[in-house]
Amino acid sequence: MKSTVHIVIIMIIVVSIGTTVGFFIGVNEGIKQYYMYESSVKASLLTHELMDLRENNLETSITSKEIELDGKVIDFTRFQKEGRPWVLTYYSSYEIKHEKYMRAVAAYRKMHPPVVPTLKYSKNHKIKEILEQRKKDVLIATRSILNEFSE
Repeated sequence: MKSTVHIVIIMIIVVSIGTTVGFFIGVNEGIKQYYMYESSVKASLLTHELMDLRENNLETSITSKEIELDGKVIDFTRFQKEGRPWVLTYYSSYEIKHEKYMRAVAAYRKMHPPVVPTLKYSKNHKIKEILEQRKKDVLIATRSILNEFSE
């Protein structure tokens, strides 16, 4: 009877350790795979931005970067609400000082309001609802960042 209990306890410990190790390896591999997966899209966007810069189309490049910043502000506010930084403790060897970085973002956004809410598109645009929601999300996220991090 004692040996059966010991075997069950050992099995539970082995399964628990295996599950934990598998989880952290999965997170690590998942992050790497995601960044590799989206690399073609990022490379294409960077190519267009570099071409615009080389052709002195600064306004196009600035608008592109402003749109990207608006998206990252939304991502950060989502991270504040839904983020699970403990998942990354195994993966990350350093802690990101969010407050320092977001103070810089808030200062910039105070001087230069978000671009996404000012973008124009046709009234019959096939993803009009998505674009309208994105505008609202940008405004809410920007307001949140300014309220929390603006000096």
